Amino acid sequence: MSFSIDICVPHAFRMLTEAVSQVLGEACFQVINEPGTFCGLRLNSIDHSTVCCVNAQFSVDAAAITGQGCFCINTSDFLTLLQSLNNTCILNLSHDAAESVVKLRSVDRGKSTGKCYALPLIAREVEDLALTDLQTVYQVHVNAARLVSYLNICKKLKYDGVQLSIHQEPTGDGTVTRYFTMHAEGTQGGYNRETYVQTDVAVDSSAMREGDASDVLATTFDGGPPPAATLLYQQTFNRDFMSKFCRNAPAGKHTEIGMCGTDKPIIMHHDLGVENSHVRLVLASLVDADC
Repeated sequence: MSFSIDICVPHAFRMLTEAVSQVLGEACFQVINEPGTFCGLRLNSIDHSTVCCVNAQFSVDAAAITGQGCFCINTSDFLTLLQSLNNTCILNLSHDAAESVVKLRSVDRGKSTGKCYALPLIAREVEDLALTDLQTVYQVHVNAARLVSYLNICKKLKYDGVQLSIHQEPTGDGTVTRYFTMHAEGTQGGYNRETYVQTDVAVDSSAMREGDASDVLATTFDGGPPPAATLLYQQTFNRDFMSKFCRNAPAGKHTEIGMCGTDKPIIMHHDLGVENSHVRLVLASLVDADC
């Protein structure tokens, strides 16, 4: 099928592609044109190791899209072309059903420069992964820069897995203090641990955002939750996939980590700064990956 779609914020779409390119060698996009429901691009793909899935969508105005269909391209090549474009340009993606390429055209706002690229299509069916069916039991919002810094240390120390855990202890007034801990260790006894704390959390709340609770952490000099805290959740995940996904995290933003439960995946979510647009990594726990 033929389609044409205009993207007025190409830098946000490039962020989506940068995150996807770290995990997927090939990306299959669906062009959705359903005014009143969704207009834009969607991607649902699983990596070659079947350890993780990528779910992303990029919304555009209904007037900016004609036709619909799908296209699969080499992710690295696609990113190379997107990186050559000016952040202030208008980007058009189009495909003619009679051709075997997807075309990228850009015109800068001053209309003094125009670019056109043609990228070969890859013959591959779009996957229906039903990622919208996943439910999370806890959601933690972590500053993206801090998360990247932690994962970079783990990478340099060659720690393969990151254990995520949530603890809490009551404060006596119907609220709790909640602790989110990331712990990675090596084969020689070394480890890297960081704990984020939020106080005054409602007992029935499933969400946590790192807060200012240095007075609480001052009593736990080992960088972890206090021994008396109750463990709510604990699972270990592949550090390499987490690092790749977070490598191009939007600056100044938070990464949402959704935990689906014991022996179940996490969902790492980056908002792209465009309404109804995001990129997500669905990553199996190491227990699932080894099964």
